[in-house]
Amino acid sequence: MSSPSILTVSMKKAVWTLAWPTIVLGLLRSGYFLVNAFWVAGMGREALAAIGGAAFAIWTVYALTELSATGVYSLVAQSVGAHEPARARRVLGHGLVLALLVGLAVGVLLYLSRGLYFTLLGESNEDVRRLGMAYLGISAFGTVPLVLFNTLTSAFRAIGDARTPMWIFGVTLLFNVVVDPVLIYGMGEWPGMGIGGAALATALASLLGAVLSLRGLIRSGYRPSFGGIDPSRLLEIASIGLPIAASGTGFDLVYVFLGREINRFGPAAMAAVGLGHRIESLGYLASIGFQVAATTLVGQWVGAGHPERAAEAARHVQREMLRLLLPVSLFVIVFAPLLIRPFSGDPEVLSYGAWYLRINGMVMCLMGLEVMYEGAFAGAGRTLPALLIAFPLTAIRIPLSYLLAVTFGMGPVGIWCAIALSTAIKGILMKLWFGRGGWRRKAQPITATG
Repeated sequence: MSSPSILTVSMKKAVWTLAWPTIVLGLLRSGYFLVNAFWVAGMGREALAAIGGAAFAIWTVYALTELSATGVYSLVAQSVGAHEPARARRVLGHGLVLALLVGLAVGVLLYLSRGLYFTLLGESNEDVRRLGMAYLGISAFGTVPLVLFNTLTSAFRAIGDARTPMWIFGVTLLFNVVVDPVLIYGMGEWPGMGIGGAALATALASLLGAVLSLRGLIRSGYRPSFGGIDPSRLLEIASIGLPIAASGTGFDLVYVFLGREINRFGPAAMAAVGLGHRIESLGYLASIGFQVAATTLVGQWVGAGHPERAAEAARHVQREMLRLLLPVSLFVIVFAPLLIRPFSGDPEVLSYGAWYLRINGMVMCLMGLEVMYEGAFAGAGRTLPALLIAFPLTAIRIPLSYLLAVTFGMGPVGIWCAIALSTAIKGILMKLWFGRGGWRRKAQPITATG
């Protein structure tokens, strides 16, 4: 059975033990979209714009998985730090029940609202709308395995094992690579499913990942305990995940309305932002690796009753993260056109996408601070700051984008500038709030499910 050994090694070693497998895992996860985009691009600009526009809805699904995943992460990490594996197993059992409920609710909502979603997005191109609705319709059937998969992945990270999820994601991505072209374009006499095949491939990959993850946790000694499910314990887990889920959902809803501004400039701008986001994720996913390190280390040190060591761990995570993000940001800025070109030869898509990468690459390190300190707060079980900082500053992108893109006539570049400015402010505020140290006075191991 895993133990809190991650606390017995040097801070630098602990950070990288947790961060690098998660960075690789994140790149593999991003590979889902890039693989889909690569194959769907053969269907034309409209198909690429459809999955670019649908991405905002998929982000919302991912954000809502945090209702179960973040709570499980925080409470399991604290249980491991307190040397209470039985408590961790009970938390995991409750978390999976919550994940199942969340997945069902989100799937129904996504399926029923997909038409409204593209209306809110301001999508007037009928081909893009039709293809996007087909993509989201199939994606809705994959929400349950997706939420379960993400929750189980969080449990692995909480016990200090970041490598197993990395290997599992590698298997699921390979599966996605193999079945994607078959499901999209068919084989032999079967004509394929078109863009819906890309969504189905991802859903099946999530199901495979959930099964492999559950098996791996059981072999590690963390078989979920489902006996005596207590609704109050489900609420306890959800209460920790709610601010993160609300922040992420608010972020995604803002992007739905921001999409209306992007759509003013046609399918090329929407395709560019979809590709730009995914390529920019080189930095974002690196940040997620350090977020995981911060959540695990802060959570386990808080569980062990040492908030000062938790604060020290957060400082070490920040230092190592910035050492990696600075060269990544420079790489994205310098090679922006070359990064876009493999996915589209359309001159407008190439131009808009390159400008997106250049502008947002300039604030990549500050984006990393936002992501990393969100993890540090989660480890301490204090997730409200993420909501109070992230949502209003993300929402301001809507009027600021209109001002820069339309009033000042900057076009899509104005929207990219609005995104970058709000990102920079969020990162600075998140670091300052955590540095105030108020969370230390409140940081006590959370009463666990039992």
